[in-house]
Amino acid sequence: MLPLSAQVTNENKEWKEDKFKDMDGKKVIVIAPSASFIGGDSALLEYIGANFNYSKTCDNLPNCTYLLMDLSISAEGKVTDVNVIETQCRCESVKQEAMRLMLASPLWKPAVVNDKNTASIKRFKLRW
Repeated sequence: MLPLSAQVTNENKEWKEDKFKDMDGKKVIVIAPSASFIGGDSALLEYIGANFNYSKTCDNLPNCTYLLMDLSISAEGKVTDVNVIETQCRCESVKQEAMRLMLASPLWKPAVVNDKNTASIKRFKLRW
């Protein structure tokens, strides 16, 4: 198994008026807990390491250093869409396998806004 690391950030691309709070006449974004893999980043890396099917990928996998993906996570915690937005990897099967794996992942803890679960976008960088 190749060593893996991850950098995970939250990007909720659907800022709506109700996600702003008026403070002294100024509108400010209310930062809310973002979606997260149940068990944390180490559990996510363990899931990827155990389930990434290297046999479906190119022989030159070491030349693939990272994938930057946006994961759409529903209010129920399901990954509903994966978009690879940047990579140095020229092997399409690596991208397809990463997308397959993330779509098949267990439920996530969804983002919370105003004490309600909400859909969000999670930016995820997977490095080999």
